[in-house]
Amino acid sequence: MLVVLRPEAEHELLEAQTWYESKALGLGFEFARAADAAVASALRNPFGYLRIEEEFRRVGINHPTPNPSFHRTCAKSRAGR
Repeated sequence: MLVVLRPEAEHELLEAQTWYESKALGLGFEFARAADAAVASALRNPFGYLRIEEEFRRVGINHPTPNPSFHRTCAKSRAGR
């Protein structure tokens, strides 16, 4: 299965990681680990996530944020790749 992050999602993830790291040393790393865990979960169960268009699914990151709906990423998965 292939996971492709949209450019805007990748930019948002990197921006969020930088923001968290600016708040506390190591917090950006913890955010990146939470993002990796969310992608791994989507790979294990892609149909457990809301389809937002074609093969794109919305995957939330389980990490404390000021607004939980703000840090979201969209990933495209294709079975067999």
